[in-house]
Amino acid sequence: MLRDDHRRALTLAEALSSRRGFEVIPPHSNIVLAHTPEASGDVLASLEENGVRGVAFGPRTIRLTLHRDISDNDLARAVQAVHALFPAA
Repeated sequence: MLRDDHRRALTLAEALSSRRGFEVIPPHSNIVLAHTPEASGDVLASLEENGVRGVAFGPRTIRLTLHRDISDNDLARAVQAVHALFPAA
């Protein structure tokens, strides 16, 4: 359900917000936009190595979209990857 996607987006946004150098635009949908501390391509490459896919939305901005094919378990793995890859704020 879209409602679940929105909930998951908030959870992922909170995880990114807790990392040093990330500035997250509060999501109002299933899309998370975050300004990154380094080049968006580098951040995305690190995430993708850990099973999290997104797209560059600018030189230092990434876009991550939650959708019906992403479960709570997938979200937990994404949050774990964010926490493992990037230092806490």
